[in-house]
Amino acid sequence: MATSKEIKTYQVRITSGEQSNSVRASILLLDAKKFTIGNLVFLEPGTPFPANYSSSGPVAYYPMTVYANVLDLLRNESPVYIETDNQDGAWIATSPEPIGDGDKVPTRLFPLA
Repeated sequence: MATSKEIKTYQVRITSGEQSNSVRASILLLDAKKFTIGNLVFLEPGTPFPANYSSSGPVAYYPMTVYANVLDLLRNESPVYIETDNQDGAWIATSPEPIGDGDKVPTRLFPLA
């Protein structure tokens, strides 16, 4: 059975290239009380993925190539959840959205010349 927790805030960590491991970035996921509810870990290309779930909470591994997409989802969608299953699966998801909902276009404060 899948479990789901809403992500209220997040913290980004980007590692330097000098580190000896293959982790290039991580995004710590927090609930409304600022408790850690998950971690998204981004690995350099070609690194084998470990299992997605650890005893300390859900950890989802991704290739670094999708980092910008995941960060965009966290910045621009609401609500966003971390979901897990009983078979070492972990992922982030949005709630259902209507087709064609699209992004809101900001109103111009000043007319174009």
